[in-house]
Amino acid sequence: MVTRLPDIDRDPFDRILVAQALCEPLRLVTAAPILRGCSELVEVVQGTARKASHVPRQFWRIMRPMSKPSTPALCPCGGGQYASCCGPFIAGAAIPHTAEQLMRSRYSAYTLREEAYLRATWHASTLPAGAIVDPDEKLQWLGLEVKSALRLRQRKANLPEEQDTVNTDTVEFVARFKVGGRAHRLHEVSRFVREPDSLGALRWFYVDGSFPEK
Repeated sequence: MVTRLPDIDRDPFDRILVAQALCEPLRLVTAAPILRGCSELVEVVQGTARKASHVPRQFWRIMRPMSKPSTPALCPCGGGQYASCCGPFIAGAAIPHTAEQLMRSRYSAYTLREEAYLRATWHASTLPAGAIVDPDEKLQWLGLEVKSALRLRQRKANLPEEQDTVNTDTVEFVARFKVGGRAHRLHEVSRFVREPDSLGALRWFYVDGSFPEK
């Protein structure tokens, strides 16, 4: 590869770096304008050097192309493959049909730090003004457990008769996580409502949650 480079710069160190960028492939950032014609992977930034041999080595950078954050193969909520579970909801390709689907997708969104999805699925009456996810918080989500349908039916049986059970729902869950190496658990009964969105389509929204005693 080195021998096939254009005969622009004979400095062996420079030629090795350009060859490495071509083989990987990588992006080579330099202040040496003499290398501008070597490859489209060579990016010349503004500098005062007139030829490569006069460029201090601290002006050289080999950079890997920026890649998009990878999505997990398994869904963080524990429901199977991410692509067929919470992935379509978070990507905006589908709408959760049940309150539990929304709760699971919101848990996955927390683990993936999907701020936009969390805001879009939070009811306007209780939506926080500030950021929901702190990008600097050292928090690691460990898993989600959704409580049995029997317990939910028992809770619904205690609701007032006039309460709308078609467009309101609750989901009880336990989410485990670590902060600073210490394990914690969040036990919540989340409350959801189903209302038309801005386009008139019925969809579920998270309202708030209560925290049962142990």
